Amino acid sequence: MNSSKLKDNINLVNSGFLEKLQLGEDRPLVKEDFSYKINDRLDILNRLYALVHSVPSWLPGLGRNQTGKKKFLVPLLLLCGENVQSTLWTNSKIIQTSYLILATLKKDVFKAESVSEIFNNDEDFLQLCLKSIQEKLEDDWKSYPGAQYCFSWLLRQVSGDLLRNNLQEFLPFALRFLDDWQLENKICALHCIDHILDNVQKQDLTKFGHADVIQSALFHVQVHRDIEVLTVAYDCTFKFLQKTIPVKEPAKYDAWDELTKKLLYNMETESNPELKHFYGQKVLQLLPCLGLGTVRWLSTLLPIISTHTQIPHCRSDGLIILSNILDVCSAKKAEERIKFHVDTIYEPLIRLLYDLNTDEQVFKMSSDLLRRVANISKAEFRLQFEGFEEQHNSECDADRVVGEILSGIL
Repeated sequence: MNSSKLKDNINLVNSGFLEKLQLGEDRPLVKEDFSYKINDRLDILNRLYALVHSVPSWLPGLGRNQTGKKKFLVPLLLLCGENVQSTLWTNSKIIQTSYLILATLKKDVFKAESVSEIFNNDEDFLQLCLKSIQEKLEDDWKSYPGAQYCFSWLLRQVSGDLLRNNLQEFLPFALRFLDDWQLENKICALHCIDHILDNVQKQDLTKFGHADVIQSALFHVQVHRDIEVLTVAYDCTFKFLQKTIPVKEPAKYDAWDELTKKLLYNMETESNPELKHFYGQKVLQLLPCLGLGTVRWLSTLLPIISTHTQIPHCRSDGLIILSNILDVCSAKKAEERIKFHVDTIYEPLIRLLYDLNTDEQVFKMSSDLLRRVANISKAEFRLQFEGFEEQHNSECDADRVVGEILSGIL
């Protein structure tokens, strides 16, 4: 292909990218910001597909031509990456055409089954793609929403050792997106970080101090109250801590305890029912990770559970958390620590057993837990309820006393 024709095709590709927006930080983007040119961009993509689909003689060899690779193939791949997802500037036809162009590039130019295979076979091509897209992201990334989405798509095509070797190329931009005030940008960033965490090892995160930066960013985002943001944020946080602190040392206060402190505060102060349930589920996920370190938080955690059981829609959550605490303590042979908190545990359980509004499931859970705690505490089980002949401080058979409590209620 002569240079004039190549130049025309290069210009055609470049004309398909979203133009730089001038909205700044004024407001979130809406579909109307892009709809006026959606047909023009679809027309460009159709023309590009017709061009590559005909497999002209120059196309298969273009991947071996440095100029053609840099000036035509890289922009064409990035243009597809900008348009293969459902966004404000795409529709089903744009997405479909972008996939068709990608399929042709994989088959006829790179002889590969996937974009991931292209990058693994030709890391130089990946570097050219990253350099091109970073020019927009470093300039003013919020004015190039297409570049941001393309970056996240590009990241998901890279995995394993290739991602580990190029971590410095990806992580700073993901953290930059996370620091933005718009929730959709935070969610995009969290998905990027989640993919990174799936593919790196502990030494990759600690080598250049990445771990401290990621931990700070993930902990900071947990102040938000959007359930979609929090869901991904906590998933990333657990994944990050499990990778960097895989074995909990109970004698040492570490990042797991920092997470516990934040989570329990959120659980205690939250009033939204959906979020309160969400935090309860995260506590359940956290307990096995804390291991024996759970005992450090019993004085804080058990009163929160007691309050939780006073809220009808949270009762089951609170009792399940209590059951899991007992499981963790039993597995770690820390039942002795439970004895110091029996009064705090008995109070909500007895209250639920005497509450006329307690449903059958909660009643059974409460009675089972009462027996279990009584058997753990044994001699420390004190009769603090009316209707029994034993003295207040006498030792007793826990099973018999709990049976009498339950028989009196029933």
